[in-house]
Amino acid sequence: MKDYSLEGYITTTARGPARQTAQYGWVLEYVDSRGNLRTKEGFGEAEGTKNAINIKALGDMLSHLRRPCRVHIHTDCRYLESVFKNNWLHSWKENDWKNSTGQEVKNKDGWEVVWELATAHELTTAYDPVHSYQGWILREIEGRAKTCQI
Repeated sequence: MKDYSLEGYITTTARGPARQTAQYGWVLEYVDSRGNLRTKEGFGEAEGTKNAINIKALGDMLSHLRRPCRVHIHTDCRYLESVFKNNWLHSWKENDWKNSTGQEVKNKDGWEVVWELATAHELTTAYDPVHSYQGWILREIEGRAKTCQI
């Protein structure tokens, strides 16, 4: 069922833990049925903490998957990486979106969206602050911001 594998790359302009408005971009990289390397990308703007903006970017990227697959996600957000490496998403869902101390999970609404979109897929993450699409995504964000396309 999950024979199809992709690489996903997420980059945001969010910096630090404060609430902010930031842009994000993502790239899905895959090999098509003819063996050709293909990409699909998306861009957006969100308001919130760096973590919230990364969650929004992840949900946006996952919404473009059309069949069950494996996705290895490259991110510069350690929190995003930790959630998947530690299987917290599954634990939070089982515990009615409460963390290990009984508090409601921060960014619950975003995580609920990610949960709904992720259940058909196998997701893994890697902390990769300088991934192969980072420079391109940041240049695209800058160019799109200048022409009001984000």
